Amino acid sequence: MGNPVALGLWNNPIFPRAFDVLALPSKAITPFVRRELSSLPPRSRVLDAGIGTGLVARSLSQKGFSVTGVDISKDSLDIARARVPDADLLTGSILDIPAPRSYFDATVALYVLRYVDVSDGARAAAELRRVTRPGGKVLVGDLALPSLRPGAARLAGPDRYALGVWSDREGFRRAMEREGFDLSSVHYPFLSFLWVFA
Repeated sequence: MGNPVALGLWNNPIFPRAFDVLALPSKAITPFVRRELSSLPPRSRVLDAGIGTGLVARSLSQKGFSVTGVDISKDSLDIARARVPDADLLTGSILDIPAPRSYFDATVALYVLRYVDVSDGARAAAELRRVTRPGGKVLVGDLALPSLRPGAARLAGPDRYALGVWSDREGFRRAMEREGFDLSSVHYPFLSFLWVFA
């Protein structure tokens, strides 16, 4: 799954802690995620696919959602476990989420699809569809380098800085549409972008 160099860094026990130091984009995207999910009732089941160290999941848990987090990094899950003690944390991949069909009311996948090889983009989209209930939202986002900032139209084109699935953003958007999702909104928090599929 994904770029072996990037995955090697993420699985290094030091990297998750260093990630928290550089977490301004995660902190900036959190209010947008909360706003997009504000119509969900308390105790709604929300999946954080690629939970990392739990920065966004903590905010969702504080909002009253029942949070499940999935990540391939044991070190990241250890940090997330301390940060979000009420969350159900599982080892797993966005390509094989350990959850039943239509289990989650909403799914969030932030800063994770860069680790998924572009050839697995359709598989990731299918897995997000499988675990999210019909009518549920799926929020996906990642870093937006300055070349991506001008607007949604730029996100559709090729970008030499993009990693993983994002090197073919238009292909991933089409894969999500084939799974029955429509891109309902796009946000640009600090150094990031957030696509909302419904």
